Amino acid sequence: MEGVDRVWSTAHKAPIWGYSILSTALVFPFAGEPLYPLALCPHLPERMASSPKEAKTPQEMATDTVLNLLEMGYRPLAVVGDGQVVRSTFARTLRLQGQAFVGRLGKKTRVVWGGRTWRAGDLLQTYPPGKARYYRALGVYAKRLSGVFWPTVGKVDLVLVWRARGEAWEGWVLVSTFGDGVQGVLRVWSARWELEVAHRVYKQGLGLGECRVRSFEGQMGHWELVVEAYHRVRKVVVANPGMPFRMAKAVALQGSLADRGLADAIPTGFPGPSPPRKRLQKGGGNRG
Repeated sequence: MEGVDRVWSTAHKAPIWGYSILSTALVFPFAGEPLYPLALCPHLPERMASSPKEAKTPQEMATDTVLNLLEMGYRPLAVVGDGQVVRSTFARTLRLQGQAFVGRLGKKTRVVWGGRTWRAGDLLQTYPPGKARYYRALGVYAKRLSGVFWPTVGKVDLVLVWRARGEAWEGWVLVSTFGDGVQGVLRVWSARWELEVAHRVYKQGLGLGECRVRSFEGQMGHWELVVEAYHRVRKVVVANPGMPFRMAKAVALQGSLADRGLADAIPTGFPGPSPPRKRLQKGGGNRG
């Protein structure tokens, strides 16, 4: 997720390079439960690496998160990640842990299939929509290649996916060790879009980008508050299925204030719908 373009450095007394954010969460695509956010972690460039945070690649950060989950006894159905995360080191670590994964593979990644070394993007062009199967329920053309060898990782499956985008075609390559059919892999992959929905909530509903603190440590504290706020709203949604997020946020806020003895700090109840606006005639009179 896009982070902050610039951050104030107390050491340099000036703005320095910004950073991106690695967002991780538990998603329950088959249970219908709301997403459970885990953490927002900064992806620091080298020039920002300093105590207490050292620069890590996105795959190193994602690997740490998955290993922590496994150590706590959680065993996800599959780990899903985008191309920035699913690199050979990340995939090899998950394979050694016996953890299935589905991710987008970079088009320049080299794999071995049919006795030849290919770039993933070249394989994608070899099987355009006309040579793939159409999955009506998912709205995509897809072709599965089994027994592909990814150096340092081992044998994996590739799923070549095409989707119409206006008058053109958009294609991508999924790498998978998830033991299910093409539709199963595609449904697992689609679970990542729930995280994109959560990002919109973080930014528009919970003020992720509204932090006025310029220090890096202050912004990290703000992220933790955003994740905690999401958890509180999530509890309200779980207890009241179908409740709109805006209303759930208000209920969660009232509960938080009540816990601190500040229940009267905001009005109780929820506003009704706005009255219909009257249409005006040319001279300003009401038309009803």
